[in-house]
Amino acid sequence: MKARSALMQGFIALLLVALMIIYSEHGFRASQEGMKLFFDVVLPSLLPFFILSEVLFAFGVVHFL
Repeated sequence: MKARSALMQGFIALLLVALMIIYSEHGFRASQEGMKLFFDVVLPSLLPFFILSEVLFAFGVVHFL
C-alpha cells in the first residue's frame, strides 16, 4: 500500500513539473503575483507580530507569564 502511495505521489510530482515546464510563462506570472502579495500584504501585517514576540521572548516576559 505504501509503495503504491509513493508511486502515485511521484507521478503527481512529475506531472506538476512537466506542466510547469510546458506552461512556464503562466507559472512565472503566478509566482510574481504571489511574491507581490507576500511583500504587500503578508509581510507588513506579520512583521510587527514577529518583532514584538521576539522582544517579549528576549526580555523573559513569556517565561514570566
